[in-house]
Amino acid sequence: MILEHFNKISKIFLCLLFIIFTVFMSCVPIDSNLPILVEGEMDLRDMDPSIEVIPLHGEWEFFPGIFISDSETFSNQEVRTLQKVPGNWSSVFPSGIGYGTYRARIRLPEAWNFPIAFKISDQGTAYRLLVNQVEVASNGVVGRNAQESKPHGIPTISPSLEVSGEMEILFHVSNFHFREGGLWYPILLGRKTGLYEIREKSLNLDIFLLGSISIMGVYHIILFFIRRRDFSPLWFSLFCFAIIFRLLSFNEKYIFNVIPSISFLWLTRMQYLSYFMSVPLFSQFLYSIYPGIYSLRMKQGIWILSGVFCSIVFFTDTGIFTHTSHYFHMVTILSSVYFLFIIVRAFLRKEKSATLLFLGTVVMLVGAVNDILYSMQIIYSNFVIPQALLFFIFLQSVILSIRFSGAIKDNEILSSKLQNINEDLEAKIQERTIQYKSLRNH
Repeated sequence: MILEHFNKISKIFLCLLFIIFTVFMSCVPIDSNLPILVEGEMDLRDMDPSIEVIPLHGEWEFFPGIFISDSETFSNQEVRTLQKVPGNWSSVFPSGIGYGTYRARIRLPEAWNFPIAFKISDQGTAYRLLVNQVEVASNGVVGRNAQESKPHGIPTISPSLEVSGEMEILFHVSNFHFREGGLWYPILLGRKTGLYEIREKSLNLDIFLLGSISIMGVYHIILFFIRRRDFSPLWFSLFCFAIIFRLLSFNEKYIFNVIPSISFLWLTRMQYLSYFMSVPLFSQFLYSIYPGIYSLRMKQGIWILSGVFCSIVFFTDTGIFTHTSHYFHMVTILSSVYFLFIIVRAFLRKEKSATLLFLGTVVMLVGAVNDILYSMQIIYSNFVIPQALLFFIFLQSVILSIRFSGAIKDNEILSSKLQNINEDLEAKIQERTIQYKSLRNH
């Protein structure tokens, strides 16, 4: 028996290794052969002329506590540091609060005889972009204190620029409203049409994921209303909607297409609440499937912890509640270990669909760990949890459909048995009636 379980687990483990390898290999965002910034400079003159978009990764010059607008003011090298982009400025501002100027000098290739532009994700948490002392893009309002600055988080593509030879890039960045600041995410430079293609591909993926997960969520709500005694479809649908809100507020932030005027505060609250609610909702879903295995106290504990974190998000501003994410990461990791423990127990006890649940949960948790490490800037990959969740949600839909079909089949069997019993009973009644009449005649 033990050997049989070991063989099954080993096969699943090999499948998971393949999936994990595929996920991580598919999310490497940087071609190692591309040039990077070294001490604030990048030379693209010898780059492959077919390359028309390049990420501005590497070492940027950083001047903390000063907004610089022209080259002459760079003579004071005492305040100059080097900061990796993408990355935060915690080495300079441990509290995350501060402002300063990033600078890079780029030598453009001669083949770039076309208009160029920048694709900029949201940065921490307001910025102005100047190219050769001319402002070309901004997000929010930069300032030297919280009163002067205004955060904002919408991704943007700058207007076209006619630049040749050498280009000086200045980013004025300020943060007084988040746990950390700086140029968090990659900055792309290149042909504008190429940047829009990248944006459209990312948006199309977001829309596909949103549509797929929305359909799954609505489908399982309908299943719940058809058969209200089983609450697992309800909790699963609520989990899907938590993921939808997370998707709306990340990557290309499609929420701005729906609510253009959404504030930085409510956008950030949406990001955090959707994350903090997804863990207890999944816990409740798992409890509804395996109530005999899952601890009631553990389920209640996860709800209480998540409720505390959600209350902090509701009743404080971004400068306070954004510091809670690292602590909730620990809740997520410990909960995930328990989830895996429950699913492995269900698998060993040969519970229905435990193998599919195990496979989907591990893939989802691998994506979650990747995203946690990426958000903490321990690794540089990409957010992959949406793709992992879609895989997980698909498997859970199969599981719930099997359970629902099984319930219908059980009802049909019971109905058939009841009908047979009724028919037998009617036959016995008729037989007894005939016997009774026969006795009366005699």
